[in-house]
Amino acid sequence: MANDSKGLAKVRSKSGNHPEAENQLTELISTYQDLQDKEGEAETLQALGDHFVTYNDLPKAADYYHQAQALATKMGHKLLAREIDEALSAIS
Repeated sequence: MANDSKGLAKVRSKSGNHPEAENQLTELISTYQDLQDKEGEAETLQALGDHFVTYNDLPKAADYYHQAQALATKMGHKLLAREIDEALSAIS
């Protein structure tokens, strides 16, 4: 279900429905926080960063990437942390 929600948000983002995509991803973060699912939360924060890169809002993208990176590092999720490092490097 969560992957479906992230996928739908990406489709909405690419189709120009920026506010709806952002809202859906933000709601998904809240759901992951309620479930105490740190990996899902970090991946969704990364997706929000990607979303803002699409709209060339690089400061917001960097903020979400940094939040995702902090969670990935705290969890010891090296692959996710590396993906986020690459995304941050691409916008720096």
